Amino acid sequence: MQRSLVGSEMCIRDSSGDALYAETTTFIPFQIVQSGTQFTGGVSTYLADNKQNEFIYGDTITVKVTPALDGQPAAGQMGLARSYAAIAENQMAIFKGEEQLTAPQTVTAGEELVFSIDTTGKQLVIGENELTAQYMGNGNMAGHSENFTVLLNKKTVTITPDPVSKYTGQNDPVITYTPASLPFPGDALTGALSREPGEEQGEYAVTPGTLEVAGDAESYYDLSLTPRTFILNSYPCLLYTSDAADE
Repeated sequence: MQRSLVGSEMCIRDSSGDALYAETTTFIPFQIVQSGTQFTGGVSTYLADNKQNEFIYGDTITVKVTPALDGQPAAGQMGLARSYAAIAENQMAIFKGEEQLTAPQTVTAGEELVFSIDTTGKQLVIGENELTAQYMGNGNMAGHSENFTVLLNKKTVTITPDPVSKYTGQNDPVITYTPASLPFPGDALTGALSREPGEEQGEYAVTPGTLEVAGDAESYYDLSLTPRTFILNSYPCLLYTSDAADE
């Protein structure tokens, strides 16, 4: 916004009309521009109350950021800096590239905003994720963004086979296990556990077989198998006797 004030002149005279002195006031043009914006203390990520940037799939990441006026002209703007203390009710959110990860929140300069990112939404990948806290700005505060990185690790699920056995000559039973399902909605297991081959009496190790995580959730899990033996028993020998009566 450009303002230009025209100069003015004032002359003081005595009773005879002679000029005693003249005063001239000159006003220079000035420009009111947006203040630059800063995120006081940067962008911080938490798991519950613990400040950290490393998480496991299934965690809810809390992002805290405090937008504030920095009192300097916004980048690329020239002129005499002038900022106002008016409350800036603008929007900001957390993004990954062009994808918006959180609902927008209204900004009040100097007040902390708290965002939540549910990693089960699978917008984040396993490994490093570069995210952006993006503030859109308004007439008093310039738009501003800062990048930050979070590291997401796979969720380990330990599969524990139930006790299992059979007798020689029988078909193998289904090897059941716990947990029977994955911990987050929409994620599922597919396939079945198996065992080492063999039909002789003895013990055979249970193996992962075809058991795996289904669909796009597969990359977010590590399945671990608790050791278990499949016991193959032989039928007991039964001895039959008969008493024959002497004639």
